[in-house]
Amino acid sequence: MLGDWKELKKDPQKNSRGICLSKGRLLQGILDDAKANGVEFLPNTNVTDVKTIEAGAVVTAAGEEYEGRFVVAADGVNSRIVRLMGLNKDRRFLGTFRNQTWLMEGVKIPDPEGLSFIITMDGIFSTLPLAEEGCFHLSTFTYDPNVDMEALLQRFTKEDPVYSSWFKNAKRLERGESCVVNVWQAMEKPYKDHVILVGDACWSQEFSNAASLCAGYKLGHSLTKAFHDEKFEEEGLTQYFDWYTKYCFEPYGEIEFGGGGNLWDYLTAEEMDYLAALPKEPAPHTLSFFELFKTIMETYKGLVPQISKERPEIMKKLNKMGEDYDEAKARVRKAGFPNR
Repeated sequence: MLGDWKELKKDPQKNSRGICLSKGRLLQGILDDAKANGVEFLPNTNVTDVKTIEAGAVVTAAGEEYEGRFVVAADGVNSRIVRLMGLNKDRRFLGTFRNQTWLMEGVKIPDPEGLSFIITMDGIFSTLPLAEEGCFHLSTFTYDPNVDMEALLQRFTKEDPVYSSWFKNAKRLERGESCVVNVWQAMEKPYKDHVILVGDACWSQEFSNAASLCAGYKLGHSLTKAFHDEKFEEEGLTQYFDWYTKYCFEPYGEIEFGGGGNLWDYLTAEEMDYLAALPKEPAPHTLSFFELFKTIMETYKGLVPQISKERPEIMKKLNKMGEDYDEAKARVRKAGFPNR
């Protein structure tokens, strides 16, 4: 557990409120606001070409050409603009990630306010409360193209000896979500030939809604300054690039996402339960996934002597998993289907 939420709620100085956003409502609000300020939208229009001209760049979409001083590529982790410009050719491909999500109501979760990651002998699952009261995301994900994630979720909610009780009286809503994502190494420089990359388009995976909003805000300020100063080259966007380098790429850009072996391929359910029960105190709370994984690694690094003494057979298996790490990552990359 990261953070003792019950204790935090008792402390008026440390207590805080979390806000669960409805992404659909958030984006609709941004769209409505942009339209009210004169922004023109071309829905259901795919970009088919991007080329540089002396005064900026030209985008071709639906047979029409659109010219501007800059082009902002904010079209997500599977960015079409990035691919058209050939920017994926020099990036490390880390694998193809798949996610399947059910939207459910009536779920009885011990900590309904938090994000839970659950490792079982079948795979990894997560639960997350939605903005709509009483509704939850139930997700599973994999880098293995052969996994039937629908069957995995069915088994988890109906047959799992521990967690199926959470879903005894739950109802699956008609809506659901899924995604297929090619995971690349983050870009050090989010710019080329008057095209500026922002959010997931230049990142590795899951830049997050909050971080993407921050990036868009920073880029908006930088573009305003560039037009005010009449600097329509890379130097005019220094404000945005400095922010990206300092707060995004330098601390996190070299971290590789992607599978590196599964615990359930090495350990039994009893052995995983043993490891999960070892930490005696909650870790410091955090909203950063980078800090989360760092904390978990540091916690278990400190428990190595105890594990070696009490359960040497588990330590042997964990060492074997470490030895196989590079080979496992290579299998993940080979199983993916990069579209450069």
